[in-house]
Amino acid sequence: MILILSFLLTPDDPGLPFIENAVLRGEIEYNLSVFPVSSRMVKGEIPGRNGRAEGYFNGDTFYLYTELNLSPFTLGIRVDRPSSPEERPWPSQDSILGATFPRGYFLLENENWYLLLGREKPVWGPGYQKLLLGADHPSMDMFYLFSYRFPKILTFTSFSSFLERSVMDTAIGPERRYLTGHRLDFDFGKLKFAFSEVVLYGGEGRQPELYYMNPLLLFYGEQYNVHIDDNILWDLEIRYIHKPSLQVYGELLVDDFQYNPEDVESPMLGGIAGVLLSLPDLDYLRIEYGAICAWVYNQPRPRNRYVHHGRIIGSKYGPDADLLVIEARKELSPECMIEGVLRYWRKGENTPFTPYPDVHSEDADTAFQEWFLTGKVTTKVEGGAYITFFSGNWYMKLGWEKAFRGWIGYSW
Repeated sequence: MILILSFLLTPDDPGLPFIENAVLRGEIEYNLSVFPVSSRMVKGEIPGRNGRAEGYFNGDTFYLYTELNLSPFTLGIRVDRPSSPEERPWPSQDSILGATFPRGYFLLENENWYLLLGREKPVWGPGYQKLLLGADHPSMDMFYLFSYRFPKILTFTSFSSFLERSVMDTAIGPERRYLTGHRLDFDFGKLKFAFSEVVLYGGEGRQPELYYMNPLLLFYGEQYNVHIDDNILWDLEIRYIHKPSLQVYGELLVDDFQYNPEDVESPMLGGIAGVLLSLPDLDYLRIEYGAICAWVYNQPRPRNRYVHHGRIIGSKYGPDADLLVIEARKELSPECMIEGVLRYWRKGENTPFTPYPDVHSEDADTAFQEWFLTGKVTTKVEGGAYITFFSGNWYMKLGWEKAFRGWIGYSW
């Protein structure tokens, strides 16, 4: 368990009105071992503590958010008019102070397994983008998060969690929503791949379903047999390590695929492909391209949209988008490292909150005719450069980010 304090000044939030302005980025972090640090956290199998403070200032706009971590508990405080349902103004609606607990859990573990009970955020995916379980949504309240490593090649992971309630489908009251998932990781040395399945379901008065909480069952088969339209997503990851200086990886997300000829809906797929290189003049170079179809993360029933507190549970860049990323890193000395990133991003009009077309209507074919980069498309090129200084347990990271250009105009 660790104590983390950090400072961050960054324009990463795309909802901020001044995202295209150059903003200085700074970050300071100190790790203090209060209790023994979890080995699962060190290996990256459980997300590390990302305590931070974020500040934005542009003219009359001011925003400050800070997290204080005394692992495994996290307290987040926001100074601004909270815009997320998870951050209610305090002590009154006119206040600019809000607070939440982003994380807090009880963890049992040994060398081959761990069991987590409480609030956390599982993150799955091999690349810069995480198509199934990303890192940019609020944490979830877990029934459990369990992982077991079998001898040699296989690791099994399962979780079941609460999401925030939906008020979209009923006038009676909020509807309960749940997210459950399971995953198999195979490690054959140089070749590694994983298969994951998640289901988002809920409804007025609906309780957690035991057949979804059983990690050994295929969720799609259970849903099909009970004739309920829940939102199931499949994900396949693959990574090949040719040698330490060359790795290639990919990810395929299947939100929905129409195998019935009578269905009019377009394919709902997402994918990424990337390469990691170590070069004589660079310690690390990543080149990655990803694309997500227009109706991914959406669903006919609003309560089943793949969102949590208004944010996408998967990739924050999708749906109806593609992204090309180039990242580079160079260690100048044991005390200094430089990094750079370049992002080319195109985004269509669809979001997970776009009203879903009626598949039985006469114009359903037209509604699904555009399935990628629909309507007016926004194009943006963003870049950043960073330098990090290390000294003992301290590090300081400074950088600059800028959106070079952006426009709206053409249709796909």
